[in-house]
Amino acid sequence: MGELSNVTIRVPEAHHIDEHVVAQLSAVKGQKMNVKLGKELPNCGHSENCPEDEIPMLFYSGKDKDDSPRLCVNGRLIIDRDLNSAGRGLNLVVIDSKTHQVMRTGHYDTYLEDSSALVLFLEQLSPGEIVAVISFDEASNSLSDMAKHIFYELGSSLIYRLKFRASWYFIGQKGIDGYTPFEDMNLPSGSDWAKPIRQTICVPSVLDGLKTVKNRLPKAQNMLRRHFCSRYDGYEDFCDESHLDVPLIPRSGQTHLLSTDPIYSVPILLAGGLNMNNIRLCLESIYDQDGINLQNVVVAFDSIYGEISDLSALFHVRALPINNSASYNDFVLEGIDHMMTLFPYSPCLIVIEEDMILLPGFLYFLAQLLPYFLKDNTASFILTLNENIVQSHSMDLSSAYRTENGAAAGAYMVKKSFHDKFIKNRQCCERTKFGWLISDISYIAAVSRVERIKTFDLIALTKDDGRATESSETSSSTLLNGNEKITNAGQLSEGNYDAEMRSIVDIGRKFYVKGYVDCHEDMFNAYGGSDSNTTTVPAVIIVYDENANVLSQLSRCFGLHIMKNYLLGSYKGTMRFSTRHASYVLVASSSPFLEIKSQDLTLPS
Repeated sequence: MGELSNVTIRVPEAHHIDEHVVAQLSAVKGQKMNVKLGKELPNCGHSENCPEDEIPMLFYSGKDKDDSPRLCVNGRLIIDRDLNSAGRGLNLVVIDSKTHQVMRTGHYDTYLEDSSALVLFLEQLSPGEIVAVISFDEASNSLSDMAKHIFYELGSSLIYRLKFRASWYFIGQKGIDGYTPFEDMNLPSGSDWAKPIRQTICVPSVLDGLKTVKNRLPKAQNMLRRHFCSRYDGYEDFCDESHLDVPLIPRSGQTHLLSTDPIYSVPILLAGGLNMNNIRLCLESIYDQDGINLQNVVVAFDSIYGEISDLSALFHVRALPINNSASYNDFVLEGIDHMMTLFPYSPCLIVIEEDMILLPGFLYFLAQLLPYFLKDNTASFILTLNENIVQSHSMDLSSAYRTENGAAAGAYMVKKSFHDKFIKNRQCCERTKFGWLISDISYIAAVSRVERIKTFDLIALTKDDGRATESSETSSSTLLNGNEKITNAGQLSEGNYDAEMRSIVDIGRKFYVKGYVDCHEDMFNAYGGSDSNTTTVPAVIIVYDENANVLSQLSRCFGLHIMKNYLLGSYKGTMRFSTRHASYVLVASSSPFLEIKSQDLTLPS
C-alpha cells in the first residue's frame, strides 16, 4: 500500500495536528522503540569527560560496504554491526535533550528504498528532540527532496551536497534556529567510497544554530525548487528563472474560520494523473486555500512516475505510490481505500481528481456544509463541481442543492461510511464521462468551487507572484471571491429541503412543456406574475412530461446534461439552476412537489 500505511491521525477534535501528538503516533517502518544498548565505550572515546550538561557522542561511517557504522551516545554504542538494525543508508538516533536518554533509533536504506518512511520518522520528532545521523556505504541514491528539506529544517547545511558513496554525519534538533555546528561530509573521488567520518563530540542540550556557514548552501527552499526544475521539464513559468527563487508558502490565515474549524482536520487526497504540470497547478491552488493544513494533504501517484513524488516533496505534502491500477477510476478508488486506512478516525475525505484546480473559497464552502453534512445520515457526498451550472452561467453563489442523481467528479467530499459500505467492496462506482455515478444523496454547489484546468489560459498561467490565473473563458472563477456565505447550509436535510422545494414550486410562475421547445431567452418570462403575494421574484417553474424528447429539448435550451433519462443533479423529479436572468426549477409531472394539474399550467411563448 505504500510507505504511509503506519500513519495514524485522530480527527474528531478539529485542529492542526499538534507536533507533540504526531510524535506519539504508531511507529513507522524502520523505527525501533525498544533500543538495544551495545558495548560500553567510556566517554564515547573522549580523552576527558564531557561537561555534565553535554552529551558525549562518537560517529564512524565505515570505510566500505564490508565495514560497519558506529554511533555512540553516553558511553554506549547504539549503532554498530548487528545492533538496532544498523546498515546501508542512514542510521538515526533520537535523544531527549532534557534527560539525555536515547528514545528511539531508525535505519533507512536510502540507496535502494523509497524515503517516505524516513520522512515520517523525521516528522515525528518533538520540539527540542536531538537527532544524530551517520551514513554507511551509500545513502544518496533514493534520498528524496522532502527528506533533504526536513534535514535542512533540522539544521543541515550540507544535505543537498550528499553524493554517491559520500560519508556524512549530522546532529540536528527540532526547532533549531539556523545551521547546526555539528555536521561534516566527505565526498568521494570517482566511484570509490569517500574517506570515512571519524568524530567524537560533546553535544549541548540546546544547539545554537549558526546563521551562515561559509561555502554552504544559504537558501534550501530556493535550492529545492532549482534542483527540481533542473531535473524536470514541462512546468512552464513555474520553472522560469524569474520564479525560481520565489518561496512556496501556503496561505496561513483563516479569514472566515477559526483555526480549530473541523475542515482543517479532514484529509485531502489529490489523485494525480499523468500531466505533471496540472498536478503542480492543483497543488498551487491548494496552497491558496486559507489555513490549509499540509499535514493532511496526500498526493496519490502511479508508482512508476517518481517525478510526482519529487513534486510532492517540493510542495511539502506526502506522496502515496499506487501500483498496477487498470484504469484511472481504479486508481482513484484505490487511493480512497489507502486514505481511509491512513486516517481511520476521519469521518470523511476530500478527493481532488486529475486536471482540476480549486477556486477561491473551496475549503470555506465545504466548511460551511460540513457540520450539517455529518449529521445528515442520508447524505454521502458533497460535490463541488456542478457540470450543469458551468454551462448555464449560474449566479446563485450563496446556495447548495440536494441531489439524488449526482456524479462524483472533479473534487468532492465522501463519507467514510459510504466507503466502508460500497467503495471498499466495489459495490458502486460506475464511471461515465461525468464521473462515477452516485446512488446516494449528495449536496452539490450551485456554483462550482473547482474548474478543469483546460479552461485556463495556458499562455498566461501565472500572475506576477507565480500563482495560477484564469482566462476570460472561465465561469465560476470570474464570479467567486472566496468569501461567499452559503445561506441554506442548514436547510439541506431531507425534511427541510423538501419543505423548501414545495414552497418554491408552489409560489413560482409555472409553465408546462409537453412537446417541441423553441429555445430563446424570453421563452419563459419570469416576471409576468406569480401565484403568490410574495415580494421576492419567484422562480420559474417548468413542468415537463416525462419523455426523452421533451427532456432532451429542455437540456438543449439550458445546456444541461442528461444521464440515463434523468437530469444530472436532479432530486425527486426536480432540477434547480439559475442563469443571468432568473432562477429555474425543472419539475417532472410526477414529482411529489407538484400539487397542480398539468393542464392548468401556462404554455411557454
